[in-house]
Amino acid sequence: MKILLINPSISKSNKNGLDDGLSPVFTDFQLRPYCLPFGIMYIAAVLIENNFSDLMVLDANAESLSLSEAAARAESFRPDIIGITCMTFTYVYTLKLAELLKAKTMAPIVVGGPHVSLYPREVISHECFDLGVIGEGEYVFLRVVEILNNKKTLSADAVKQELETVQGLVYRCGEELIKKSPEVLDDIDALPFPERARAEKNFNNPDKICDPHIDILSMRGCVYNCIFCSHTRWYNRVRRHSPGYVFKEMIHCIERYGIRKFNFYDDVFTVEKERTLELCRLISGCGYNISFSIMTRPDLFDDELARSLKQAGCCSINFGVETGDQDILDGIRKGLDIEKVKEKFIICRNNGINFTVNFMIGFPEETPESIESTRRLIKDLNLDSYKVNILIPYPGSLLYRKLLKEQKIDDFWKEMTLKGETPRVPDICSRFSRADLEKIRSRIELIPYLRLKTYLLNCRKIFIPGFIRYHIKLFSKLILKYAGILPDNRN
Repeated sequence: MKILLINPSISKSNKNGLDDGLSPVFTDFQLRPYCLPFGIMYIAAVLIENNFSDLMVLDANAESLSLSEAAARAESFRPDIIGITCMTFTYVYTLKLAELLKAKTMAPIVVGGPHVSLYPREVISHECFDLGVIGEGEYVFLRVVEILNNKKTLSADAVKQELETVQGLVYRCGEELIKKSPEVLDDIDALPFPERARAEKNFNNPDKICDPHIDILSMRGCVYNCIFCSHTRWYNRVRRHSPGYVFKEMIHCIERYGIRKFNFYDDVFTVEKERTLELCRLISGCGYNISFSIMTRPDLFDDELARSLKQAGCCSINFGVETGDQDILDGIRKGLDIEKVKEKFIICRNNGINFTVNFMIGFPEETPESIESTRRLIKDLNLDSYKVNILIPYPGSLLYRKLLKEQKIDDFWKEMTLKGETPRVPDICSRFSRADLEKIRSRIELIPYLRLKTYLLNCRKIFIPGFIRYHIKLFSKLILKYAGILPDNRN
């Protein structure tokens, strides 16, 4: 059975005018390789483990494929079944690609990913999708493949009956839409390592500025409830790989791909301190010169962790702070204290660990004073690496539900899902227009460029081929945004 797994293109999706609010520091000029599509990589690994090895991963994101290019590549493989993963910001691309594929192939199309979990009935209402997967898809998709692989020996009614037993599926039954509650994987150590061999372009692309590195995921879920974050209801069930599993995966990647740099995509890598310390001990004693970056919260970081992380090879930490205004921090349920946050950055510097800080602007309660608090925090801390995103009300977030309940917005993500049309993301900030926020962001992100000494030191610290070229382009774009010459990204 020939199986095709597709990861849609984020860059081509956003060129259609969908506004994701992300900072150009993160998105522009190919600053780093694209993130590994973990969902389909785990699905591929489970399929291969169960003797379904005739499969192809089409990573339209890593290859920046247009719809026609992706459809042509998919058709040439002549698949028997197609699986497509789908985020909210790739949904329109995914839908249009599925419509193209449905006209070119008889293969059933199974769609999964976060957006399907958020709007399962709306997604599957489109006839180009035969089945939808909600929740974690590794064993759901395997079961679908097993059933369809046996369809030559089963009647159509028997195949239908078999599919009806699979938890985590959504499908049409006549005029009715059926949704089966998903099962959550409790023992994620039982999973094989992601099948990275099918997506080497993700971490070994010579066109990108950053050195090749391996993306890795050591846990699933998040225990926090920040109101801006999009959560499905089962996402709060945190499951962690054991330190031994993570360490073995790292060694496997080193020995197979020859890459010793890793980027952990856990939302809060240090959420369990002893687990983090044990993993650091394993890495420190392995004999390889490993380097890695992590994401975490300032309140889950201390001097003991900093020393262990540094010794193990941690070169960079991405902290989510969001704002320099304490009232807004409290309102978004971040659970941070600004003064204590400052202490954590001192710990980073004292231990020689680089760090990046994520900020957001455009909260409903944003004021000139709160913007100034964020700007002042950046300057007081002498930050030279940070990103400023513009808040977008994500589907599934507490903020989105609150805005809907207060009738301040329509359910525009639902309308997008039903109509398959790129929406205009509404302004939710009462004091600033989107054009105002673009200028404010550019002004804040220009701060390091106006501190010549800090900027030159930063260039020397992380000099890599293409770095200066990247910053010249970024500086130019920030100036144009601030001057109002570049247009609003939205329709």
